[in-house]
Amino acid sequence: MPFCTITVWAAFSPLPDGRPAPLAAPGRRLRSILRDPTVHPQNGSMFVSAEIITIVLSAVGLLLTLGGTMFAGFAWCIRRSDALRTDLTNVEKSLGARIDGVERKLTARIDGVESSLGARIDTVAADTTELKIAMARLEGPQRHLIVATH
Repeated sequence: MPFCTITVWAAFSPLPDGRPAPLAAPGRRLRSILRDPTVHPQNGSMFVSAEIITIVLSAVGLLLTLGGTMFAGFAWCIRRSDALRTDLTNVEKSLGARIDGVERKLTARIDGVESSLGARIDTVAADTTELKIAMARLEGPQRHLIVATH
């Protein structure tokens, strides 16, 4: 509802003794104070109604509420991200310790398998050498090349 639709009526001229004229006085012409530039009921100051003050205060309160809510929300997000970072640091440390333990166990196991496989390979190599010698004995001496004469 625009402010101009509210019309304040007053008598155009006061009574001769200075008192304001009654609104229903016969022969008096009523004019709108808002439309008459010569009449200044507030001495040139701006008129602010209670509704306008309420609207302005409500808008300021709404902005403060939204601003406070956003600030609290961002503060909560930052606090949660810091807590998450701390949790991730602790998880990283515990996983690092577990991985180091598994690495030590695997290294010891691989070293044990390597030494046993090395011994088995040496045994197979020795057996292979003995097998070659035995095969050579079974075959006998090498034949010499015989040249045919015609």
